[in-house]
Amino acid sequence: MVFACNEKEFGEELLEDLSLCEFRYKVIIFDIKMPQWGRDRIWGITQAREEIRRYAVQKNSDYLIFLDCDMIYGENLINDLVSTAGTGKDVVYNGYLLKNGKVTFNGFGGTLIAKKIFSSVHFRCYEAKNKNAVVDEGLYFELDSINANSRISRGIFAESCHYLNNKEFQQILPRRLTSGEKSKFSPLCRKMIALFSNKPKILLIVSTIGLKLMKYG
Repeated sequence: MVFACNEKEFGEELLEDLSLCEFRYKVIIFDIKMPQWGRDRIWGITQAREEIRRYAVQKNSDYLIFLDCDMIYGENLINDLVSTAGTGKDVVYNGYLLKNGKVTFNGFGGTLIAKKIFSSVHFRCYEAKNKNAVVDEGLYFELDSINANSRISRGIFAESCHYLNNKEFQQILPRRLTSGEKSKFSPLCRKMIALFSNKPKILLIVSTIGLKLMKYG
């Protein structure tokens, strides 16, 4: 397991706690790099994922699987992700509930990425200079992987609980995708959006519209 954080004291505390565990681990401590106007926490999240991606490349790993630290998962999730990847998929997204109660199918709450994609597709984000608006690393990675001819699978493969605080959480159980979910994430629809992967101002508009539609989804 690989962890990345930008707080040295927390990283050292994490190393101490992990020394009591039996599994193999690596803790990467990094300094956040962002433009002078950068304010959003997305820079730290994006760079943490990029540090882990680079480590996976260095170790010549076959798969990179992201599991968010504020979530717990059904015990068969990893096996299900690897099994689906074995059918010829390059990226396997496990759908999960965001903290607002809506389901996402391009986040990293249990996502597998094959070597073909993570060896060449980097994590990046964008923050508008004069307003509070960002394109997060999840949308960018999805679009960049589509442009890299990635074969993508989406589903709710395992139970997951996304914690709101230390007592409350959002839970979702495995199920089939609804017709609306299939339509929203159809290959044709996502390929059209991917055409604008290097036009962040347009992606900001797409993200804003998507967030508004989620309120009624």
